[in-house]
Amino acid sequence: MAKPQIRSFYPEKDSLNKGRSTVTYHYTSPTGVKAILGSHSIRFTDCQFLNDKSEYIHIHKPLMRALEEIQEDLFDNSIPEMIRSMFNDNYETELLVIVPRSDIDPKLKFRYIKQRYYIFCTSQQRDDLNMWNYYVKGGNYQGYNLGIAVNSILKSFSALKNENIELLYGNVLYNESEQIRYIKEGILNIDHSLRDELEGIDKIQWGDNIYDNAKGEILDFLEGARLFFKDQAFEGEKEFRFIIKLPIEYAKRDHSVLSVGYDVKGGIIVPHCTLNIEKASFKSVTLSPMLDKKLAEQGLNRFLTDYGYENRIDINQSDIPIRY
Repeated sequence: MAKPQIRSFYPEKDSLNKGRSTVTYHYTSPTGVKAILGSHSIRFTDCQFLNDKSEYIHIHKPLMRALEEIQEDLFDNSIPEMIRSMFNDNYETELLVIVPRSDIDPKLKFRYIKQRYYIFCTSQQRDDLNMWNYYVKGGNYQGYNLGIAVNSILKSFSALKNENIELLYGNVLYNESEQIRYIKEGILNIDHSLRDELEGIDKIQWGDNIYDNAKGEILDFLEGARLFFKDQAFEGEKEFRFIIKLPIEYAKRDHSVLSVGYDVKGGIIVPHCTLNIEKASFKSVTLSPMLDKKLAEQGLNRFLTDYGYENRIDINQSDIPIRY
């Protein structure tokens, strides 16, 4: 049975930063760390329900700049207008997939699969005041972060048996010039592949299908990119994201590795999907600057022992000096 797709959002940067072999840090509340370690699973939130609503539309400014700069270099000069008319801010997207040919029906066919995007957010920084500030309660810091091996998450995801599910991972891009460059390279690569594919074929018979496929690839590329673009004001967070592209029909079935569910947050029912991962995926727990560090560490140690993590996870204290 076919495997899901796993790919780096930005392979060039991933190879420089050794993305798969790194440990990344998920900041969460005491309730969150208890739930994650207790179930050895991580939760991906539907992108429509992110705290910052502006994230989803941030891509439009660098996208328009990129289209202006590549207009003269495109083989298919209708691409910019296609993007302007078809790339929208709907949270439910459609993936164009090729239906395999057969002896009975040798014609090339396509179909659309409706899908949603789910996000799990982490940071490259183990001990960052900006991140701890999200977990201040009653004037005190009450947060934890979990060090999780990137490769372990990818390994758990690869156990799925569905080629229409995809996992993207990588660093968020904050610099607008870098965002523009990324968009330009992606669109031009697809455009050049379109030109090469059209050479030497019967354009009357196959041309429309190949054009449609290329346009679907561009829209899919942009849908993925928008979830890794943020305003430069948030650059200090150094976010590392995991994005699951999940067919809507998947939620109607029962699954052991990846399941779809709902939670309540701020009075709103929030859809999410949960990925089960191995206990060995968790490498460390860091405690935020706290008043009673000793008691917090003792409670955590007992919890880890009872849940089978004894001697498996490093416990660290934040090194940030806080004045109360």
